[in-house]
Amino acid sequence: MLQHASEQPLNPAHLRQVAEARQRKRRLFRTARVAGFSGWSTGILGFAALVGGIWSLPALLLGVAMLYCAWSELRHADALRRGEPSAPSSLARNQLYLALALCAYAGVGIAIAITRPAEASLGTPTGDPQVDAMLAETAASVAAVAKGISIVVYAALIPGVLLMQGGTALYYLGARKHIRQYIESTPPWIIELDRIASPKDLDHTNQQSPTRLSQAA
Repeated sequence: MLQHASEQPLNPAHLRQVAEARQRKRRLFRTARVAGFSGWSTGILGFAALVGGIWSLPALLLGVAMLYCAWSELRHADALRRGEPSAPSSLARNQLYLALALCAYAGVGIAIAITRPAEASLGTPTGDPQVDAMLAETAASVAAVAKGISIVVYAALIPGVLLMQGGTALYYLGARKHIRQYIESTPPWIIELDRIASPKDLDHTNQQSPTRLSQAA
């Protein structure tokens, strides 16, 4: 019986079923690759934020949050490769956590920029009252401009994050129907093999075209 295919060599019928299952699962592997790229990218940026956190507590906390989200995304990407039904929702929820962390960081940055007085560096006094007054005015103007730029940058980060992470979350949720189709149309023994296989083995198998698997039968 097909359910006991793991107890005997795969026959041509089994290989055809494997080829058909891999074809149905291609969309899931594409989504998993996107999640893998996103996870590694988030991890690199999170490490950079963590290093910057040596001088900034908000950056330190953001780095920790981003590293956690990166680890979680990579883990759920592997779950998606195995065809676990909860993987798309977990990936989407992870994007919302990342958006929350980034928006909180931007909010703190705006609050700090607004409440912190603009610091104007006068440099070494020249001894001329008129020149020193002019330099002080110029420095104050530059500090005010820098403060305004900081507020604009942090404010622009929030809608950008919501658009990016929100769109990615919707993309991940779109994989739910493909998992349902895969589970409904695939023999249980293939699903079980996928769930115990390593992500590397699954990627290698997926790279083999369904036509090649069918020819092997």
